[in-house]
Amino acid sequence: DGFHTITPALQAMGQRHTSYGVLPRHYQLVENALIWALGQALGASSNSEVLTAWRTLVRDVSAARLAGANQVMVAVQEAPTIDESPSNKKGRLPL
Repeated sequence: DGFHTITPALQAMGQRHTSYGVLPRHYQLVENALIWALGQALGASSNSEVLTAWRTLVRDVSAARLAGANQVMVAVQEAPTIDESPSNKKGRLPL
């Protein structure tokens, strides 16, 4: 019920994870691994009420983190680029 209160923190986490090289496709892999591990730990069948609740939570957390990651990716795509062609020596940044 109070999930919205942690959403900003989850989005910030997703934003940070882009700098670690986490890609959008990794979120689904982690979701699947967590759900499998929870099922094993709980001894729950895939259609149990408890595992269904965990699956919902894991997906919501993942979606919030992915939303934050997407904000960074959009910002990077929209950022101006520097022309590094030999004819534009003024636009180059020192290495």
